[in-house]
Amino acid sequence: MDIIPEHHQKKTFDSLIQETLDNLMLEGENIVLAAKKANSRHDFTSVLSIFPILRHLKLLKPEFDKVLQGTAASTKNKLPNLINSIETTGAKALEDFADSIKNDPDKENSMSKDGTVHELTSNAILFLQQLLEFQETAGAMLASQGNLFYYPLFMQLPKFH
Repeated sequence: MDIIPEHHQKKTFDSLIQETLDNLMLEGENIVLAAKKANSRHDFTSVLSIFPILRHLKLLKPEFDKVLQGTAASTKNKLPNLINSIETTGAKALEDFADSIKNDPDKENSMSKDGTVHELTSNAILFLQQLLEFQETAGAMLASQGNLFYYPLFMQLPKFH
């Protein structure tokens, strides 16, 4: 004999996990907010922190969906909504990064003042090197947001491990 009748189990489970799910979503929203703030400051390196998080959440999603079968739609949609929010934020950051390079007023100087690699070039290479670890995640992020201009270019970058 079940302690909780079978016809009430999913609803009971749904109500039991709400606080934990809400905490997870709050943490996710805080991460998205921090990434948006970093992006608005053109601190693109800080935005890179969302890529391992997104990759991890996407790997967990099938198991998450399986566990939440039979729960309310609002419960089932929490993780997909968070993933979408992270993808939107990341895609915007990648687009803003590309735009910042295109529109940087200092790029008109053909040579840096001290004769070394131009700071813009150095910063772009450093950012892209760090991003290469998340090439598939970033490519899927751009594609999910309908950005088909950067996606093929990005996916053709060589993979370095």
